[in-house]
Amino acid sequence: MLNIYISLTMPLKIFKLFVLVLLFSSANKASAQIIKDIQVSSEQKAFTKWFDNQAGTETAPIYNGVTYPLRMIARNGHQFFNDNKWLEGNVCFEGQWYFDILLLYDIIDNQIVVKFQNNAISPDMSRIDYFTLGENSFLKVKNNNSEEFFQLLFKGNNVDLMAKHKKTLKLNSGGYEIEKSTSYFLSDGNELFTLRSKNTLKNISPDAKAIARRIKSKEAKFNLRKQNLLVAFIKGFDAEL
Repeated sequence: MLNIYISLTMPLKIFKLFVLVLLFSSANKASAQIIKDIQVSSEQKAFTKWFDNQAGTETAPIYNGVTYPLRMIARNGHQFFNDNKWLEGNVCFEGQWYFDILLLYDIIDNQIVVKFQNNAISPDMSRIDYFTLGENSFLKVKNNNSEEFFQLLFKGNNVDLMAKHKKTLKLNSGGYEIEKSTSYFLSDGNELFTLRSKNTLKNISPDAKAIARRIKSKEAKFNLRKQNLLVAFIKGFDAEL
């Protein structure tokens, strides 16, 4: 009864922060390079959404960014990941989750955009650890002494597969056009390796060549041009380790 009394007399925002620290302390453990677990239980999600409804979101820190100008920047596409339509997603901002909010992800500027009261807001990306956009998960990774956001394509028991998406503006005689590219990376939980060929797999296991042969016999193919085949291959590789 004493604990309940203290909780009820504590200011709501302070109590919310206190409980969220307890709830998410186990979920936010990270290795030296890669955040390994971005899963949130349904209980944690329900609890956070309930508190947000009680306290209100008008003054939430994630909405204290600058206005994002929604505009068309090229004739052949847009700057966003996959689609230029708002999608529901989740954001971990300064260790606190915001669930089921409308988002866009500007790949050119490496900036997520949050819809709030019919406004497009750019939150401070340095205060974001990870976010989801629809069914896609993105996490902050240390790469070459900088922090970048990578899409988590597969999280295995021994190796993770991630993608770095890029869009660049190129000016030609007809105006600006967008060029797209995707690079793939492997992580063993401590180091990040650029996936350029099958030889990269040797950084994960000295038996990579033999493992690759076994996977090939199961009709999984190493293909950097077809993401679904690559994901299937790395799943098989992880299972063989």
